[in-house]
Amino acid sequence: MDENTRLLTKIATLYYKNELTQAQVAKRLGLSRQSVGRSLKRAQESGIVEIKIHSPLSLSAELESQVEKAFHLREVIVVQPPPTPKNPSKKRLAPREQRFSNVAYRTATSSASPGAARSCSARCIWGKWGPAR
Repeated sequence: MDENTRLLTKIATLYYKNELTQAQVAKRLGLSRQSVGRSLKRAQESGIVEIKIHSPLSLSAELESQVEKAFHLREVIVVQPPPTPKNPSKKRLAPREQRFSNVAYRTATSSASPGAARSCSARCIWGKWGPAR
């Protein structure tokens, strides 16, 4: 193992496993905090560190990011209600709309008070911004 790989592994271990802050890692190893941050990024890029998110909500988070970016929104919250026999309207949704039947969003330039959100069904969102049929 070369010296660079050893150092990246040590920095990543102190930060991720031992839960030290970047400043604490820097002080312990005699480095700058910026150098530790760059090293953590290199550790990810080289495959020493791999970050996985194990959550049933990770697909929602990915969709939220895509909608925020596509429509220049500050925050989007995608809510997937649990399927229930008492929710027959879910059966009427097209397949592309079934995954997420409610979306709340905040606009970046909204004049509403902070934290105010607008909501719209996936059918509404898809109807306004979906591809032309």
